[in-house]
Order: sequence, then structure tokens, then C-alpha cells
Amino acid sequence: MFVSGSRDRTLHLWDAKSGAAIGKPLTGHSGSVNSMAFSPDGSMIVSGSGDTTLRFWDGKSGATIGAPLIGHSSGIHSVVISPDGSKIVSASSDNTIRLWNVKSGTAIGEPLDGYNKTIQCVAFSADSSKIISGSWDNTLCLWNISSGVAIGEPLGDLTVNLDDDWTRCVAFSPDGSKFVSGGWDMSLRLYDAESDAIVGKVLNNYSNFPMIIEFSPDGSIFVTGSGDSILSLWNSKSGTVIEESLNGHSHPIQCLAFSPDGSKFVSGSRDKTLCL
Repeated sequence: MFVSGSRDRTLHLWDAKSGAAIGKPLTGHSGSVNSMAFSPDGSMIVSGSGDTTLRFWDGKSGATIGAPLIGHSSGIHSVVISPDGSKIVSASSDNTIRLWNVKSGTAIGEPLDGYNKTIQCVAFSADSSKIISGSWDNTLCLWNISSGVAIGEPLGDLTVNLDDDWTRCVAFSPDGSKFVSGGWDMSLRLYDAESDAIVGKVLNNYSNFPMIIEFSPDGSIFVTGSGDSILSLWNSKSGTVIEESLNGHSHPIQCLAFSPDGSKFVSGSRDKTLCL
């Protein structure tokens, strides 16, 4: 099973084998559904919306769980559940990041701030101890979720400057050893998570800006979806492209997810289609 969210303010559950929709659309948000994620055990879904709220849904029935989570003052761009299943992180146009307790549905501490522009993307490390965020201010920042403060000194500073265009997407490898970012300068960058040093520009002549990045469960490859509707497969160790142009969509690709066994992945696009 997989889940999709849409600008029509709904979520849909889908059968991964047949590609058929399961049940009726999940309704409750009053704005576009910009991001969603399954819990590690598949029992729950969290969604983030342009209506500034997060919602919980039952992973099997699609029924809403509890009341909306309120804490942001502007639309939510990204929501991620920690690998240990205990926390959620959300990123918003209000220039803040918030942590949430999955069991109680309450905010943890104060918002993580320090940005002066929209935060577009967030990702948890494999051990759930830190997050990385990317913003319209052209930077990536690592955070310790226990203290709520920025950590490390990537490239000699608390942030990694990404040339002259803002960060669109970011992803940690499953083992936490590396992370990849993609920006509006039409490039991908691979980083060593231990040293926070840039390994290299994976590709600097990308045909269009990368919209989304997703690692395979074993971390051996990652997939990117771009603004020109193209999917590409990459070797995560070498940073070389395996398959440069997987076609199937006609509009920008907004989301990606692998099956647990890594044998397939699904992509969602602004052309209103999903491809498996």
C-alpha cells in the first residue's frame, strides 16, 4: 500500500500490486496536501497541508486519528516521521521547524528557528538524533533534536551555502553516512554526514531543477525527480548516474517512495498521475 496527497485537499490510499485506489479519498484538510509519510510500522499516516495543520490517519482504514496538530502559522511544506517512529518533524513557510510527539500529538519544545525564509525540506538521520533542513535562503542546516540547536560546522560554518539558488530537496541515506541535496541551481550535491564535508557536485549540468530525492532501503542507490518530469537513478557511493532518463510523466515530479524491499518505487507528478 502507498499513499498520495494532492492540491485537491485529499489523500488517497493505493494498492501497490494492482495500482487500484483503496476506498474513498481521505478528507479533512482545507488546503493542499503538500507532504505525507507512513510510520515505520505502517500503522499510521501523517500529512502536512497548506492549511497550516498536520493530521494523523489510520494506515489501514484511512480514518482520521484525533484532532489536527496546530502550531505553524503558515503552510507546511514537508513532514517526516523519525525512523524510530517516536517523532515527527515539520517544515513551514513561517520559517520554522517543529518537532511533534507521535503518541501524544503535541509539539515538543519551541519551534526551531534561525531562518528568515521558507523552509522547504527536512529529513531525519538514521538514528533519529538529528535532522537536516533546506531553505529558500540557500542553506542547509543540521540540528540536534534533543537540544533544538544547530550542530557542527559544515564547510567552516553552521550552514552549507548552496551557491545562488535555494534548496528544493534533501535526503539522508538509510545508514546515516551521507546525505544528498538538490537546488534550483540545477545541481545535486553529495555530503559525508560524519565530517559534513561536501563529497562533490554529483551533476552540475542537470537538465532541470531536482524536485525530490529518495534513497532505496539498502542505501545503494537514490532516485531523483525533476521539474522537467524526468526520473534518474544514481549510485550513492560514487555519485554516478545509473539511469538518466526514466520517462512516464509530463509535468514536474513532486514525490517519490520506495517499497520496503527496494524492488520498486512510485512517483507522483503535477500531471495528476502516479507511476509505479
